[in-house]
Amino acid sequence: MKYLQYGIHDDMALEGFQEIEDFEKVIMAPLKRLNSLLGKISENKSESLSEYIVNLESKFESLVSKDFIELKKIDLQERLSDLVNLKRYLKLAKLSLNYVLEGLDLPDDIDWFSERLEVTKRVFLRSLLSARYYNILVLTETIDRSEAIEIYKKHFVNINREWVAENKERFQNLEEFFDDTAKRDPENPGWVGLVSEVENGKVLIRKDTCLWAEAMLEYPDSELKFLVCCYGDYESIKVLNRHFELTMEHSIAGGHAYCDCVVYDTRINDNLDHPSDEFFANLKPST
Repeated sequence: MKYLQYGIHDDMALEGFQEIEDFEKVIMAPLKRLNSLLGKISENKSESLSEYIVNLESKFESLVSKDFIELKKIDLQERLSDLVNLKRYLKLAKLSLNYVLEGLDLPDDIDWFSERLEVTKRVFLRSLLSARYYNILVLTETIDRSEAIEIYKKHFVNINREWVAENKERFQNLEEFFDDTAKRDPENPGWVGLVSEVENGKVLIRKDTCLWAEAMLEYPDSELKFLVCCYGDYESIKVLNRHFELTMEHSIAGGHAYCDCVVYDTRINDNLDHPSDEFFANLKPST
């Protein structure tokens, strides 16, 4: 196989700015995720749901210092109307959303719904990921850790399947996927790695940097960071093409030096054989 290096190194990539194009999605995304997680806890460990609610409320209370929902007159009950699991717990919904909004550190004196919003990529990613981290962290502190992780995985598969179903396939085949990866957008620096040409219905990728993992660097639990940063990739790969499958055994977020990824087109190759860690470690760009 031939390997091409992609991406642009940029130690300051997370300090670059990112526009928030749809503030309503910023509100709804964490609420929908928490609603889904509560549903899975109810299905799999209903006797612990009340304790989890109390513990998660306590966690977010310790992290939140301001009521942005009241400040901005956000109608939370209206937005919870279709979230059958979370709407029963208005206090939790309010605390969790206030945590996300506080993390974004937006100016108080502008209309968040109509004016242009811009934050650093670090702030944006942390606002997406840190609430998820605390959702699973508190679950591991409430019930058996291995059981909590399995419940969280079921939730994540469910939420990503819904997301895939709402979106069209992006590529017709692996060749299109390779072309897109190889010419990684120079406007989006900081993502660097190696990608193989298509061979035998698969593409190998070694990701040598991950801005998601870097944004979450100070959070100590690598196993949980893998869950919130990476686990959804196994299902969300299908937004690229419904026939694609992903294997990955190591990730930067999980504490490894790189992410070892193989993307398969199961129409051509459904033997999901994953190369060894030593194989990925020794990869070099083809000359």
